[in-house]
Amino acid sequence: MPMQFMFSSVSAYTQGLIASSMDDVRIDIHSNNNIFSVDLDKYQTYQFRLNNSGFDQLVYSNGSVTALYEENLLYINSTNDSDLAFEQLQPIKSWGTTFIIPSLIGKSNNVFRITTGNYSVRILINNGTHHQRSEYILPFNFKDIYFKTSSMFLQSDKPVQVVQFCTSYVNGNTGDPFITVVPPLTSFLTGYIFKPMDGLNTFNHYVTLTVESKYASGLLLNDKSLSIQRAEPLSTQAGSYKILTLVVSTTTNILCHVGGHEFGALLYGYYSATAYGYPLGMKLSADYRVEDTEDLLKTEDAQSNISEEIFLFRQIYRGPNERGKRDSMHIISLNTANKE
Repeated sequence: MPMQFMFSSVSAYTQGLIASSMDDVRIDIHSNNNIFSVDLDKYQTYQFRLNNSGFDQLVYSNGSVTALYEENLLYINSTNDSDLAFEQLQPIKSWGTTFIIPSLIGKSNNVFRITTGNYSVRILINNGTHHQRSEYILPFNFKDIYFKTSSMFLQSDKPVQVVQFCTSYVNGNTGDPFITVVPPLTSFLTGYIFKPMDGLNTFNHYVTLTVESKYASGLLLNDKSLSIQRAEPLSTQAGSYKILTLVVSTTTNILCHVGGHEFGALLYGYYSATAYGYPLGMKLSADYRVEDTEDLLKTEDAQSNISEEIFLFRQIYRGPNERGKRDSMHIISLNTANKE
C-alpha cells in the first residue's frame, strides 16, 4: 500500500532514513520542487540529508516502509545540543487533530514541532490555564512551540504530525536531548508491555501516562493500582486529563486499565549526559481515504490547498515508469471537510 511521510529541518545536520519491509519498492523524495527516486528491496535502507529550507519534505513510497528522522546537532532554544537524536515517524495516514504534549521530569524548556501536509492548518494551543493562543500554519510547513514545565494541549482543524524535542544538560536539564513522536489522543491504547533497555541500571527510568481524569483511578502497573494524587491536571477542549509520571524498574512491566479505557504512555530515561525516550505504542489506524489524484484534484478544497510539489508529483507519475509496473498515482487525502 502507498505510504507518505513528512520530514522537516531547520539545520544542515538533519537526515532521513527509509527502510523497506518488502521487495520492489520505489521511494520518491520531494525537496525544493525536485524529485529523487531510489528502488529498495526487502531489508534495504536508504539514508539522505534533508535541506534546511525550513519547509517540509515529502517522501512517498509505493509499498511498506519505515521512516526515521535523525538530528546530528539539535538546535533547541538557541542552543546547539551536539548529540545524535532520532525517532521513527508516523505515516501521514495516522496523523491526528488532538494532542497532549506532556511535561517530563528532568526536562524543561522543551519544544514541540507541528508539521502540516498539503493544506493550511489552524491550531489552538493551551496549557489548561489562561495561556491560550491560536496559530496558522501554511501547507508543507511546520511551526516550533516552546514550553517550560506545564503540559500542553493542541487541537488542529486538519490532521498534523507532532514531534517533541527534549533538551539536554546544556539547557540546565539532565541527560542528552532526545526526540519523540507525540501520538494523537485517538491513537492511545488500553495497555502496554515494556522493559527499559538492559545495561542501563544506572539510569533513571520513567513512564509518563496521559489519561482522561474520570478514568485515572483505574490505571494499573504490574497489577497494582496507581496513586493519582500527584498527577498534573489539564483541562482542555477535548475534556479533562491527568498526566502522571512514574519511576519504573528495568524488569518487564505491564500497564493496563481495569475498565479497558485508552491512555497514552511515554517511556524515557536519562543519566548524566545520556538520555532516550519514545512512546510505548500507538494505534496507526486513523480516519483517512486513499484517492486517485484525478478525483482529488476535482474538489474545490484540493484545488485551493494542493501545492506545486503535488502537481509536479502527479505529472511525473501519471503514466507507467520504466519497469512498466506503476499504475496511476495515489495520495492520502486528509481534508477533514470531505470526511463525511
